[in-house]
Amino acid sequence: MWGGTRIPAPAGAVTRPWGEHPVTRIYLHIGLPKTGTTYWQHLVFRRMQGITFFHRVSGEATAREITRILRALHHEDHGTKPAGDGGWRGRIARLLGRARPEPPRPGLRQGFDALFGVQPEGEDRLLSCENISLTSDGFWNGRAATPAQVAGQLAAMDRYWGGGRVRIILTTRKPDSWFAARYAESSKDFASFCNHDFAQRAEALLSDELKPWQRWIDTDHVMRVFEEAFGPSNVFVMPLERLAEHPVASILEMGRFVGGRDLGYVVEALEREGRLDGRSNSLRAGDGGWRLRSTGEVISYPPGLDARLRQRFGG
Repeated sequence: MWGGTRIPAPAGAVTRPWGEHPVTRIYLHIGLPKTGTTYWQHLVFRRMQGITFFHRVSGEATAREITRILRALHHEDHGTKPAGDGGWRGRIARLLGRARPEPPRPGLRQGFDALFGVQPEGEDRLLSCENISLTSDGFWNGRAATPAQVAGQLAAMDRYWGGGRVRIILTTRKPDSWFAARYAESSKDFASFCNHDFAQRAEALLSDELKPWQRWIDTDHVMRVFEEAFGPSNVFVMPLERLAEHPVASILEMGRFVGGRDLGYVVEALEREGRLDGRSNSLRAGDGGWRLRSTGEVISYPPGLDARLRQRFGG
């Protein structure tokens, strides 16, 4: 029968029955913050052809729905109790692997429905928002969901769309560099941030048990959580250090993950404009120093502490 006939496809492509429409893919670039997200959003993603790009700068309506998504992820009773707890029956079901999958929170579903449609069709979608992983202040005060909670909710959205649509883009950074950059940027919201406080917080990451929302600094843990939720082939990791050292290869790798696209034209455009290397971080203050956005004070690690952070968190 025609409905069961499959046509040959190039290597790596997906074969489909006659008359079946291609599945619209949803690519979610969720951060982390301070991992080259501005470069990807403004220099690469917005130039990609054949995909609809969503970002805060796309317009007021888009920004409003992204805010709704973030509020649902990070502020709708996350961490109060396990979703679908169901008392002792729920606990037994989870132990036996028979727990019902968690549905997406209403605000999350409503925000994505407004952006993508209830059942996305047509061009692939790419949403980039680094605060999906962490709110601007969440790492310091716990106002953020854990990696497992974010992965679980995004996986729930994938099931809501029929399954097999969502692919995750994780941009990362060496843990010591990320911690310092995040601290320097966040200082604008915390009057107590200073060099002494920075050193104490860094040391606490090594001496104390990580709080659940602090697990974002552990790249191996984050990768494992998202690969378990979506499958390893649907999670793409791009370290900032690789982008800085090999921008052409990094852009081409990103294109291959996002639908097998050849982004050579993006590379050529950036080369013509002299923007291929991006820009240096304005908060960097020489070798090993970072300037607080709030006061301009330069912070740095006590000798050896940065290396210990790298060793502890697989950097």
